[in-house]
Amino acid sequence: MNYPWQKAILRYVRSEDDGTVLGDAIRTLAENYPPDVLQTVMNILSTHDTPRAINAILDPRDGDRADLAQRHFTQEQLREGRQRLKLAAFLQFMLPGMPCIYYGDEAGMTGYRDPFNRKFYPWGREDGNLVSFYRSLARVKKSAPALRSGTVLVLEAGGGRLLLLRQSAEGSVAVCCNQSPEPWTLPHSGTILLGGGIMEYTGETVTLGQGGFCAMERK
Repeated sequence: MNYPWQKAILRYVRSEDDGTVLGDAIRTLAENYPPDVLQTVMNILSTHDTPRAINAILDPRDGDRADLAQRHFTQEQLREGRQRLKLAAFLQFMLPGMPCIYYGDEAGMTGYRDPFNRKFYPWGREDGNLVSFYRSLARVKKSAPALRSGTVLVLEAGGGRLLLLRQSAEGSVAVCCNQSPEPWTLPHSGTILLGGGIMEYTGETVTLGQGGFCAMERK
């Protein structure tokens, strides 16, 4: 299980890292793992051994069971957590490897570490918007050869910004994330496969707001 990228992604999404640590973590694995191994690493955000992704994003503090049982999020906090989860899941799918989703994360489930992360799946009460987003991520991952088996190059990492290039013989995908409070304007290069938090799209440039992300494919 790819815990190094999991921890780095969550730190970046929580704005504890400006992208520098995440960029270094991506480079380290990409440079030290054989290509076939890198394409099969299990990219996780949470598991049965860790708090659920939304909890890890909103409240990474540990505690004893009595303390954890008393902690609850407001609806406003949950909305923020689900929005930040989209950025984390975007990276989980855009990076080399196999996205491994802990059941219910895609439905918006919450829970601290075991046993609070092992609730029943919320049949009929899923967050439909989040489920739809995860389905879109899966379609994009499946459809783009560069995302399925391409190399990864870190072009920029720092100041809240992260720019990756996934490349294969069939084409390339630019993966862009902005956690800076300042808008980030990038040249539009190719087809936008998926995006969120896009402030402006002119046909020639794409501007990402804080928490914004997009993947652009060029064949």
